[in-house]
Parts: sequence; C-alpha cells; structure tokens
Amino acid sequence: MSTTRPGPAPAPADRPRVRALVVDDEPSLVTVVAGYLTREGYAVDTAADGEAALAAARAHPPDIVVLDLMLPGIDGIEVCRQLRTLPTRTSSCSPPAPRRSTS
Repeated sequence: MSTTRPGPAPAPADRPRVRALVVDDEPSLVTVVAGYLTREGYAVDTAADGEAALAAARAHPPDIVVLDLMLPGIDGIEVCRQLRTLPTRTSSCSPPAPRRSTS
C-alpha cells in the first residue's frame, strides 16, 4: 500500500512564497535540491558560483540559502559573510554541519 503526501498548500495571494537560493557548482545537486524545494512550494533561484549567488541575492533577496562551502571563485564562507551585509530577507547564514565519517 502506498501513501502519497498532499502537495503544499498554495500561499495566500496577500503573502509571497518563501524564496530559496541554492548555490552549488555541482549541477545534479542543484537540480535535486531545487526540485525538492519547488515541490514544497518555495520560489527557487540557483547559482553555480559565489559571484552568481551574490548577484541572485541582490536581485531577489532570499529567505533561506542552501550554500556549498567549496565553490569556484568566491568560496561559500565568503559568500555567507557578504550575504550578511546585504539588505536581504535572510537573517542568518550558517555553514552546514560537518559530515560524519561512516568508517
């Protein structure tokens, strides 16, 4: 027996959707993460490097950012620092928890 989850409720007309920015230089990862967020009702912008991420954040201030730390050009830590200085809707930027070793 399979169970399906209902889709996200549409945002009320007077309230904008939550905007997410997904930043990674691995296209397949961006596609997967952006797909999940879109299905959950987020408005999603993507970027493949730090400079594009900052430009996207200036154009469409995000509510949440999924940010790779090891990016070409400006790394994720510096992107995070610069995002904090922009007049955006993002109130905080935290690096992801370290990956646990399975060995």
